[in-house]
Amino acid sequence: VIDSNMNLLTKDLNKSEGGEVSAESIEKQFSLEKKYEEDLQKSIVELLEPVVGKSKVKSSVNVDLDFDSKQKTQTTIDPNKVIVSQQTVKENNGAGAGQNSQGPVDNNMGNTIEEKNTNNNSSREEVSTNYESGKTEVKTISAPGEVKRLTASVFIDGNIDGNVQAAIEKSVANAVGLNTERGDSVS
Repeated sequence: VIDSNMNLLTKDLNKSEGGEVSAESIEKQFSLEKKYEEDLQKSIVELLEPVVGKSKVKSSVNVDLDFDSKQKTQTTIDPNKVIVSQQTVKENNGAGAGQNSQGPVDNNMGNTIEEKNTNNNSSREEVSTNYESGKTEVKTISAPGEVKRLTASVFIDGNIDGNVQAAIEKSVANAVGLNTERGDSVS
């Protein structure tokens, strides 16, 4: 959280030994909330005084700040797989027809032994494919000092019509950074 002069309000907020929250840090958190409220009140008055007149505007702002530090990690797996590597192994083993060889008894004789191998052809094909899924990892760290809720009330001395009132409410909402989703309001 920063003030209107761009000074970091949450610097050294929870700085204590052992990471424990001390009474000093709680007091500092309270004073930071009050300073932030005062800065917004001053901003509202400076915005409206030129329009409605000097010393005719009073404002009150209440801010609830969250001083917890949060860390969130989100991992998203891409369903589309990408081939990283692919390996194909093909193997063919085949035995040929019979062979003629000399008989062991006498080299001069015409005895031959015919070896007949049955047709033992074998083949093997192996395909190995490695896929990789895409993965996106988002790590979000929220610093202490986030606005949990903000309410602002503005009082103007004098009568104003409905159109001017609506314009003032819109201007104040923009000046304080109103967010209706978190329950902020301006009256």
